[in-house]
Amino acid sequence: MGLICELYRIDDATIDKIIDDPKWGYDFILLNYAEVGGSCHVENDTVFSTDKAWAIADYLISQYAISKGFEINVLGDKVEKDYSRSEGLRVIKSQEVNHVNELIKHIDTSTISEFYDREDTIRNNLYRAHWIEKVDHYVISHVVTFKEAYSKAVSENNGLVVRIG
Repeated sequence: MGLICELYRIDDATIDKIIDDPKWGYDFILLNYAEVGGSCHVENDTVFSTDKAWAIADYLISQYAISKGFEINVLGDKVEKDYSRSEGLRVIKSQEVNHVNELIKHIDTSTISEFYDREDTIRNNLYRAHWIEKVDHYVISHVVTFKEAYSKAVSENNGLVVRIG
């Protein structure tokens, strides 16, 4: 077992409710999005799942952005956590989703591996960095999932909620 990362496509009004009441938000996400039978769970539409290479995919996207003169936060801002049963949630409202998408939609997955520096990922204690010696199809599939989540959220004028757990 290990940590996974899921992105949920959600409207800004609901994101505001999550920010205002993180415990309610966490329960709402688990019940409606994270559970396969949840009322809002539609894989690759409202739910975008990544496995254990999510932190490396985030690193690659961030390094790509830096190479273009930008700094972006693909995983969003952490919602204040006032309860103990989770890592909490991260949120990205629709305006920021649009901003990030404008950059990441241009990522060429055939060349993204040039931004990988294994020593840097290990030095920065990224999740599973010591397991990933090189960028392969498995890692690239996570970059693609991030790109698809952002693209879909933009097309629906939504934000994203991120849960790592």
